[in-house]
Amino acid sequence: MIYDSGIILEPGTVLRGCKIVHPRGTVANVDIEIRYTVNTTLPDGSAARRSGCAFIGVPGEIEDLIKVFILDLEKPEDDRSGGAL
Repeated sequence: MIYDSGIILEPGTVLRGCKIVHPRGTVANVDIEIRYTVNTTLPDGSAARRSGCAFIGVPGEIEDLIKVFILDLEKPEDDRSGGAL
């Protein structure tokens, strides 16, 4: 997940009740645990933070979300639908 550099999310932080919109229009309600955070620079030169996350929640909803992101990563760059967290 990439976000504003002014926000600090420490590893171990749990974000509860996150709503992630599935590309098919359904919404998954999950908790997200921050695993790591690094500083990064966006293509426009602005500073941002990138965090690796683990989904915590109902296994069926999480499995479906993971499949979407894995399948999206396997598509050629120009075929991606642009789904975001």
